[in-house]
Amino acid sequence: MADFPIEPGWGVPTQLREALGKAQPGDVVRLLPGEHRYFEPATLMRRSGAPGKPIVIRAERGAIVRGYAGPVPHLEWNLPDGKDWAFLRIIDSDHVRLEDVYFAECWPMAVFAEGSSHLTFSNCTGVGGTFLFVVRDRPPYGRVREIVVDGCSWAQDPRIWANIPWKWIHDNDRLYNYLDGGILGTGDIVGDVDFTNNLVADCYNGLVVDISPEFRRISGNYAQTNRNFHIAHNTFERVRDNPIEPEWHAFNWHIHHNTFVDCHSWFSLDNVRGGWWTIYANRGYFRSRPGSAIGDGHSIGEAFKLTDAKQPPEFGRVFVFNNSFRMRAPMFGNANDDEDDPNKRFYEFRNWTVADNAFEWCGPADGGARPVCQGPVDPFEPGVRFPGETRFDRTLTNAPRWQQQLAAHGQAERAHRYVGAPIFAAGGGGDFALVGEAAHLGAAGALAIVYPDGSEHTLRVPRRIGAADNDGADWPPFKEF
Repeated sequence: MADFPIEPGWGVPTQLREALGKAQPGDVVRLLPGEHRYFEPATLMRRSGAPGKPIVIRAERGAIVRGYAGPVPHLEWNLPDGKDWAFLRIIDSDHVRLEDVYFAECWPMAVFAEGSSHLTFSNCTGVGGTFLFVVRDRPPYGRVREIVVDGCSWAQDPRIWANIPWKWIHDNDRLYNYLDGGILGTGDIVGDVDFTNNLVADCYNGLVVDISPEFRRISGNYAQTNRNFHIAHNTFERVRDNPIEPEWHAFNWHIHHNTFVDCHSWFSLDNVRGGWWTIYANRGYFRSRPGSAIGDGHSIGEAFKLTDAKQPPEFGRVFVFNNSFRMRAPMFGNANDDEDDPNKRFYEFRNWTVADNAFEWCGPADGGARPVCQGPVDPFEPGVRFPGETRFDRTLTNAPRWQQQLAAHGQAERAHRYVGAPIFAAGGGGDFALVGEAAHLGAAGALAIVYPDGSEHTLRVPRRIGAADNDGADWPPFKEF
C-alpha cells in the first residue's frame, strides 16, 4: 500500500492529481496541514479500490480545504453536475473512502461523484456550500449504490433560519436560491444509503434525494431508484425547509432515532411513490419560529408533508411508531394548500399504521407580536383523505381534536389516550420522559412491522409509548430489498 502526502497549495492541484492518477486499492492520499485551495477540481477517474481495501483520501489535523469561488446560482434542476466546481470529483470509481476533511466555503459543492459505488464519507466537516456531497448517475443508470455518510457535520449559513425569507431561497429567480441544497444530494441512484450519526444545522435542506428530468424522460423506471435508505442517529437543527426530502420515489426507508430541533417540514413525502417507510423512535421539538427576525409568513410547517400522490393500491406499507414530538404546527400537512385549484387541496394516507406515539402541542405561552406558540393547532390540516388501509392507535396526546378529526373520516382510534399537558418532562428542552397522567397511560401495545417480502418483526411488550424509556427495545432491523 502506497502513501501519498499532499502539501498544501493554491491554484492547480498538480500533486493531488498525480497521486489520484496512481492510486491503487489500499493506498492512502493524505492532505497535510495547511490550506488547500484550488481553482480547478482534482479528479479520481476510473480508479477503484477493492472490498476491504478502498482508496482512502484523508486529511491530517490542521488541513483545510477552502473553496475557490463564491456562491453559484442554480436556475434549473437542483443538483450541480460535473461542469460545476468541486474540490474532488470521483468519476466511475468504486470503493473510495474520504475521511477527516474540513471543507470551508466550497461552492457549489465539496465533492462530486458520478457513476461510482461503495463510497464512504466519514467524519468530514463542512461550512458553506450549496451541497457538501453530490452523488449522481448517468445513462444507462443502475450503477450507483452503497453510499455511506457517517459522523459528518455541515452548517450552511447561520442566516437561513431567522433572517432570509423562505421564498427567497426556494424560488429559482430569487437572490438566495444558491442555498437550496443539502448536506447530501443524490440523483438517479439505485440507493443502499447509510446516513448515520451526522449533525446538519443552519441550512435549507438536509438530504435531497432526487430523480432528474433526464431519467424521467429516458427511463421512467422509478422502482429501481432511491431504494434502501437507512437514516439513523442524526441531529437536524434549524433546517428551513426539509431535513429529509425524497423526490418522486422512495422504497424501503428506515428513519429512526433522529432528533429534529427547529425544523420546518420534517418528512417531505409529497408526491413520492414507493412506500415501505418505517419511521420510529425519533424526537422533535422547537425553540424558535422560522423567519422570526424578518416577519416571514412562511413559518408554520408540519412534521409530515403530504399530497395526493396518485398512489396505486399496491403502494407499500408505512409504519410510524414510538416517536415523541412537541409541536407548534400541524402534525400532518398539505403541500398543496396554496393551490388555486380546490381539487388539489387535499392529501392522503394510504396503508399507514400510526401507533404508540406521544404528541404534545404547545399553547400560546410566548408573548410578542409573533409568538412561537399560537395554539391551539389542529393535528391535521384541512383536506385529509384516507384511501386504502390506514390505522391510528394508542396515540398519547394533549390535542383535543385529534380523535374528533380522525372520527370525522371513520378513523377513530380504539385506544386513544387524551391527557392534559404536559406530557413530557421538558419537551421544549428535549427531555421526552412521560410525566403525570401520561406516565400512567404510557404502555405501548404489540405491533407487527411488515417488510416488502411479507416477513414480519413483532415488537414485544412491555414497551412505552413514545421514544423515551425504551432502552433495550427490540426495534425492527433494517433490511435491504
